[in-house]
Amino acid sequence: MRRIGLLLLALALTATVRLAIPEASVACSCAMPQSPMRAAAGDVSVAVFTGVAGPQQVAGVPVRLTRWFQGPPPPSGVAVLDQAGFLEPLGGSCGTAAPDVGTEWVFVAERNAVGRYVVNLCTTHAPLASDLGRELLAEAVAVFGPPIVPEAPSAEPDPGAAADPASLLGSIVPIVLIVLFVAGALAGTVAVAGRRRTRA
Repeated sequence: MRRIGLLLLALALTATVRLAIPEASVACSCAMPQSPMRAAAGDVSVAVFTGVAGPQQVAGVPVRLTRWFQGPPPPSGVAVLDQAGFLEPLGGSCGTAAPDVGTEWVFVAERNAVGRYVVNLCTTHAPLASDLGRELLAEAVAVFGPPIVPEAPSAEPDPGAAADPASLLGSIVPIVLIVLFVAGALAGTVAVAGRRRTRA
């Protein structure tokens, strides 16, 4: 009888521990496509790109783009991965670890309503230094063709860009004033010389 009581107590303790500590495997369930790039090609809302991760910020992780395969690229040359994807990497929100600063990754991600890219445990992404990353990049080239290589943002003004009207006006006004001053001085000199000749 005592043995039965101890056995029941052990079973009760085991059940309590299992309920108190949920398994990570049941916290988040993802259905990943066998061919992520081909699946992405059928959905124009999905962007496919590679880039170098920057330091994590409040809004998320900025990624300086190195290749762009599908979707409208950000004009700044930087895609921001939404911070929500990096919350609770071991919890029930399907969060994942943020990419290390300075590492280059390949991403298949949708853009959300605030213009950030959704990356989490259930999205396709991998560092290009890994076997999976190289496979994904090769598949992206096979599916989408050669990528666009975004130019790095430059702080120097573009010589071919249209000039600012205010700056043009600021540079023309001094020239006009100098020309008027010289013309007035010449006219005065000519007038004085004419009077002298008339008196002579």
